[in-house]
Amino acid sequence: MTAAISKGQLPILVVGLIILIPLYKVDGIAADRILTKTLALMENGHLFSWVGNIALILGWMAHGRFQRKTFTDEITRISEERNRLQSKLDNKVVESSTQ
Repeated sequence: MTAAISKGQLPILVVGLIILIPLYKVDGIAADRILTKTLALMENGHLFSWVGNIALILGWMAHGRFQRKTFTDEITRISEERNRLQSKLDNKVVESSTQ
């Protein structure tokens, strides 16, 4: 679960469960009606909304990945700068605390 949160996959998991649990709970005829209605809406031009929502989710995931990389790079840069300044003050090499 923690990996899903850190990778931005938790919202997709929640939305999937919100969709699948009610479909699992209803009988076969009702599930068939729901799926038929959904497909009919997609055929009537509502497909653009679905495509837009999927694009939004993919963009959100890409942005999250970009943000994690940016934050990691900045933390690394700050650590190296801290070590450089500490070694300059002490006149010796300071090892990173993450090793």
